[in-house]
Amino acid sequence: DGYYDFLFESADVITANTKYLADKIEQLGCPTNKLQLVPVGVDTNYFNTSNKVQHTHSILKLINVGRLDPVKGHKYLIEIVHQIVKKGIQINLCIVGEGEERSDLEQLILEYNLSESIKLLGKKTQSEIKDMCSYSDLYVFAAVPLSDGRRETQGLATLEAQACGLPVIAYNSGGVKYTIKENVTGFLFDEFEIDKVVEKLLFLNENRAVIQEMSTKCYEFVEKNYSQNVINEKWSSIYSNL
Repeated sequence: DGYYDFLFESADVITANTKYLADKIEQLGCPTNKLQLVPVGVDTNYFNTSNKVQHTHSILKLINVGRLDPVKGHKYLIEIVHQIVKKGIQINLCIVGEGEERSDLEQLILEYNLSESIKLLGKKTQSEIKDMCSYSDLYVFAAVPLSDGRRETQGLATLEAQACGLPVIAYNSGGVKYTIKENVTGFLFDEFEIDKVVEKLLFLNENRAVIQEMSTKCYEFVEKNYSQNVINEKWSSIYSNL
């Protein structure tokens, strides 16, 4: 507590990437007038819709990018895909990233006989991720709280995906909701919810035009609110006022 008191007293400005994190910092005793919201920005010169592919494939293609960690909720994505496959729907989920959860996730995929539908692709370069986004339909993110209550504070990958024109299906966990314009660039669901996510994915599978309509709005949303140029202006304003 003494450390935080000293930090908040001596600092001119404390920054947080979302209101979720800002609220947590305030609870530690940070004066409200010292807090500034500065999200992590996206390079929209790199992540954009310039190479977006107009899809004609029948398989609904999902992608998720992030370390294989319990807070990312990958096992819930696997459960969601499992429920959809049981209904006879063709779906594909690519999971990009490495981490401690890999062996457990591999076991769950085998248990559900989903090796053809879900691929754990390991680490990929930004260029490879950008290419995979261009061939995907939706970005999915099932972030959940850890046992100590910690949650995802922002979620940069959701923004990069939207910049590439991918609507987002996500759990409303921590600061994730601040990276999505609900019902415009994506859809939010309660943490651990599976049935309603399955229902929404089945709807979008049957109504691909909805995905296409949202795609353009995704890029516009990120460019206006989270592009690196916008974030640089926020930093410039903060420094000029010190």
